[in-house]
Amino acid sequence: MFQITGTVAFNFDAPTDVEANYYYLGIYDEKYEPLIWDSTGRDTTLSYDVHESGPYYFGITSDQYYSQKQYSFSYDFTVVPPSANEIKALLDRNTLDGTSAGDSFSYLGGNDIIYAGDGEDTFSISGTSGNEFSLLTIGNIAALSAENSSRYGSPHIRLIDVELVKRVL
Repeated sequence: MFQITGTVAFNFDAPTDVEANYYYLGIYDEKYEPLIWDSTGRDTTLSYDVHESGPYYFGITSDQYYSQKQYSFSYDFTVVPPSANEIKALLDRNTLDGTSAGDSFSYLGGNDIIYAGDGEDTFSISGTSGNEFSLLTIGNIAALSAENSSRYGSPHIRLIDVELVKRVL
């Protein structure tokens, strides 16, 4: 599976700047599930780090009528070049092996086993809320699991010699 990493940013230009949050802005995945959202009454930028290729949508709603003036928005996508030691999981591959250097592992889904190896290694998971996954550790072994995650279902991930586990928004 081909994967693009980068940041998509939507710039919202409100017709007037007010303190009240008249507009609700959101970035959604291909299933129209919200990835990030914000409410505002003024110009703002909403950004999301993209870790998978696919369609992403930007939505603007308002529950109150405020002005007949037109709002506008623009978007920008910045591609982040992969690091030399970035290791990306594939949906059909369950075991990943690290190198002797510090590696960065990206999770796409499934029940994976990660053998990190030497160096300072990082495991990243994106597009989830903080309470969807639980992490248990014993020495250099970590088990990451979820029950009915809105994005990943109920995976069980085993990590060996990974120093940092982080959630990427």
